[in-house]
Amino acid sequence: MLKVISGVPQGSVLGPILFVIFINDLPDKIKNVIKLFADDTKVISLIDNENDSSILQEDLNNLHEWSKQWFMDINEDKCVAMHFGSNNKNYEYSLNSHKLTESHQERDLGVIFSKYLKNSAHIAVATRKANYALSIIKRSFKCRDKLTIKKLTSLVRPHLEYAVQVWNP
Repeated sequence: MLKVISGVPQGSVLGPILFVIFINDLPDKIKNVIKLFADDTKVISLIDNENDSSILQEDLNNLHEWSKQWFMDINEDKCVAMHFGSNNKNYEYSLNSHKLTESHQERDLGVIFSKYLKNSAHIAVATRKANYALSIIKRSFKCRDKLTIKKLTSLVRPHLEYAVQVWNP
C-alpha cells in the first residue's frame, strides 16, 4: 500500500471545483486569449506579424513555467498548433523545447474544427452516428407506426443537432 500525499479521488464532486481553484491564476500569466475547460487549455492569438508570433511563444513559455511551479505535468505530445486561414505564415511553436506539431483538424467538446473552418468532417461523423442509430432501430423494432417512430427519433436527432449553433450558425 502506498500513501498518497496529494490529489483528490477521481469522480468526486469536489475534485473539479478544487482543480478550477488551483488553476485560476493561469490566465494572469498569459497575454493572449486563454480558454480553460476542465483539464483542457487553449491559447488563442491572431498572428499578423513576427512580433505577435513571439508573444504567443512567450505565452507558451509562461505556461510551461507555471506548470513547473505548480507541479502540473503537461503532456507535450498532446499539444498541437493549429493555424487557421489560407494566408497564415504557419510559424513554429514549442512547449518545453518540444516542437508543437501542426494540426489540420481538431475535436473540441465534440465539435470537429478544420484549419479552413469547413464543417464537412463534423457533418460526416454526425451523419455516420445518426445512420448507425437508425440501423439499430430498423433491426430492433418491427412495429413502425407513426407514434413509435416519432419517439425513436429522440435516439437519432441528438447526433445531428449536437452543437449545431457552432458548426452551422
